[in-house]
Amino acid sequence: MHKIIKILCLLLFLAISTPNHAYNQNKPGQGPRLPEPMVFDLVLPLGAKKGEYEFNSLSQYNLKHKSTDVNPEFEYAYAKGHDIEFELPTHNSVTEAYKLSLQGTFNFLNTDRFIHGWQYIGEYHRKDKGYENDLLHLFGYQFNEKWSTLNMAGFRLTDIKSKGVVDGLLNGNIFIHSQIDSC
Repeated sequence: MHKIIKILCLLLFLAISTPNHAYNQNKPGQGPRLPEPMVFDLVLPLGAKKGEYEFNSLSQYNLKHKSTDVNPEFEYAYAKGHDIEFELPTHNSVTEAYKLSLQGTFNFLNTDRFIHGWQYIGEYHRKDKGYENDLLHLFGYQFNEKWSTLNMAGFRLTDIKSKGVVDGLLNGNIFIHSQIDSC
């Protein structure tokens, strides 16, 4: 039964994937406008313009435990290529953590096909009073009008009050852009 649910979720994801018309929309040297990954997402796309914002939430329902997780978040570009995000991870209507993310786009080495930047994520877990800190290098490349990639590499530091644990983080994404004729 779980395999069937996973397959149905994958098919649903593929069916509703959002088209992207990002190829070469920015000025030369500012980098391409690449889509965001679904699971380990960006604050806003790299190179976001000052004043851009999003308010969204990821919701999950666990059939086995009959529980709901909701993660409302607000994302805002306070300067060109520099963004902040506030997120409140909740479980069954109880806020379990406070999450703050900062992201920036580097102003060097960018081309009309390559863009890179950084992301910091800090999270305070209310129940165990623990902290989690992620630091990532973000880098993406637009191969052509149809294919692009966005990748993340960095580390996570947890339990900084005691001995601390450092984990490596790596997230690779490949995107296929669909073409939709405008009316």
